[in-house]
Amino acid sequence: MELTEKEIKVIRHSLGLDYQKEPFRNHFVAGEGHSEMPILESLISKGAMVKRPDPFDEVNGNFIFHVTEDGKAAVLC
Repeated sequence: MELTEKEIKVIRHSLGLDYQKEPFRNHFVAGEGHSEMPILESLISKGAMVKRPDPFDEVNGNFIFHVTEDGKAAVLC
């Protein structure tokens, strides 16, 4: 899977790899208008992330993005 530097940065952040060496989470919360939304949508189209509505946010309409196994493998290799 070919990823841009920005896409790698978003995946690493989603996994918590910008804070420690081993992944300790798997989520990124964003809604329409978020600055990273185009990158998140690109990662979905590449199969590196999936998106679902945030069940804890009934007001703002945010989504939770999760890194797929393929996305994880692409940044951990």
